[in-house]
Parts: sequence; C-alpha cells; structure tokens
Amino acid sequence: MSANNRFNLSGFNPSQWLVVSALALVVTVTGIVGVSLLASAYQLQQNKSRLVPQIARLKGLVATEQDIATAAQAAADTLGQLTYSDQSEPGALANNMQQSMRELFVEAGLTVSGSQVLPAVKQTEFTRIRVRLTASGGVTSLTDILIMLADQNPIVVIDSIEVKPRRRRKLDEGQELSVTVVLSSFMQVSG
Repeated sequence: MSANNRFNLSGFNPSQWLVVSALALVVTVTGIVGVSLLASAYQLQQNKSRLVPQIARLKGLVATEQDIATAAQAAADTLGQLTYSDQSEPGALANNMQQSMRELFVEAGLTVSGSQVLPAVKQTEFTRIRVRLTASGGVTSLTDILIMLADQNPIVVIDSIEVKPRRRRKLDEGQELSVTVVLSSFMQVSG
C-alpha cells in the first residue's frame, strides 16, 4: 500500500462516517468531562485541606463553649462584686461613699477634718466615683486604714495620697501625720 492509499477516506460510506463522527464526539466529550471532573476533584481536595483546620478549631470552640460561658459568668459576678451597679445615681453613690469612708477612717483611729465629693468621671465602661478626705492620726492608724481600704467591696482605689508629719506639741507624743487622700470607686455603665 502506498502512502496515498492509507489516508484515503473516500472509500467510507455515509453510515461509516456517521459512526466515526459519533465515536469521535463521544471520545471528545468523555475527555472534556473527565478533565473537568479531575479539576473539580483537585479543587475539592484543596478546599478540604484548607477547611480541616477551621473545622477542628470550631469543634474545639463547641467543646469548650460551656467552660467559656462559665468563665464569662464568673467574670461578670466578680465585676459585680467590685463595682456599683448601673442602677444607682452617681451623686447618691458619691455621698454614700463619702459617709462610709469617713466612718472607716474613724474606725481605723484617724480624725477626719474634712471630706469632699469630687465630680464623677465618665469612662468607657465605668463611671469613676471620687471622694477626697483629709485626716490626721498616727502611723499605726494610717497603716490600718490602708489595710481596710484594700478589703473594701466594691473596690476602693487610692488615686493620690499626701502624707505630712504634724508638729508635736509634747516630746513624749508619738508622731502625728496629716493625710490627704483621693479615693475612687467604680460604677458600671450599661451598654
């Protein structure tokens, strides 16, 4: 057979052409579908590889959801113990704080010579309630009041303290101190 006879397609009748064309179409469509399926499978595998760590992280969050809720409740309870609720008026709280701090200073052995409610300071999540007290007494009384302030609920913070020695009238008297202190407590701001 010569080279011309090998590729001579004129000998096919129309039904053979139809079969050959249909076969070529089936092979082409099968090839396109196969390549498309392989590309989709590869993309799904890539997505799976990316999603597996995210799913594991979400499963971990779900598993610790109760622990997180318990910790959030404990934090809210602690915050409630350390601050005044937002149900109160800052001015009334400041007056109550002034009176209770005067009583606490007297209980510690200090003589209170003056007290003043300072303007409340509004901050993002809290309103700072402030009181200035001036008192006098011995070193032991000053130490006692500092210990007593540390145990207060709601919390009382010392913003500033100024301690000066007072003049002694008699040599046998102990050292007398003059103390001016600015104290703060906090009220929650409802959001």
